[in-house]
Amino acid sequence: MSARLADVSAHIQSVQQISAVVGAMRGLAGARAQKGRVLLPAIRAYAEVSGKALARLLTEQSETAPRPAAAKPTLLVFGAQQGFAGAFADQVLDAATARMAQSYVMMAGARSAALARQRGLTLDWLTNMPDRPASVAAMASTLVDALYAHITASGSAEVNMIVPIWHAEHGAAITERPLLPLDRSRFQLTGPKSDPPLRTLPAPLLVARLAEEYVFAQVCEAAMEAYVAENQARVQAMVAAKMHIEGQLKSLDRLAHQVRQDEITDEVIELAAARHKHSS
Repeated sequence: MSARLADVSAHIQSVQQISAVVGAMRGLAGARAQKGRVLLPAIRAYAEVSGKALARLLTEQSETAPRPAAAKPTLLVFGAQQGFAGAFADQVLDAATARMAQSYVMMAGARSAALARQRGLTLDWLTNMPDRPASVAAMASTLVDALYAHITASGSAEVNMIVPIWHAEHGAAITERPLLPLDRSRFQLTGPKSDPPLRTLPAPLLVARLAEEYVFAQVCEAAMEAYVAENQARVQAMVAAKMHIEGQLKSLDRLAHQVRQDEITDEVIELAAARHKHSS
């Protein structure tokens, strides 16, 4: 085998190895996204139960005075933890940058955080996105604890979330959701009025604890949506990479075939020339 054909063959083997890695990454990301999607209905049901309980108690209480607004609101940004997800991390930041410049920023996602710093954006708090769906609740609990500590220290009264949501038709859509203060209009009871619920805690304390549960559920949902979106974006990126690699392999196969043909032609010419020289 000539040096040139050996180089082409080595290149083909290298590209095939990359193709195997890309396929594995695609399969892992797809499995993670599917597991996340399976858990989302349960998280939403949990938020709905908390919301209905809040609605029932709030109907028994009068409106409270709104908390004075702080100089800056707080923004929770759910971004990308890792790379190899196409433009997903940049897409989140593109949608959040204007709001980030005017807010305290609490971010989940190491990859998005690194890109934010490259853009000169300030982060007030950072955590990693979970590496598997089962870790979402623990991550959300850490974030909510940090959020309450931040609110106490800063006096920030308004909290919003930047959440990427995956749509099969057009990919990731970046949405903004209000989190705090809780809007009473979201907790309106429907249907016939029932008897007051039995409770062992004073109503104000119970409302406060249910509000914490509701906020936790909302953060869990946002984190899971972002987890699914990142992994779906990675699947899409790996599909595109796989198609590109397959195109490269076809080109390399054609090149290897051409090199073999050229070598065979050269050998035939050399043999013919040697035979002619010998016969003469």
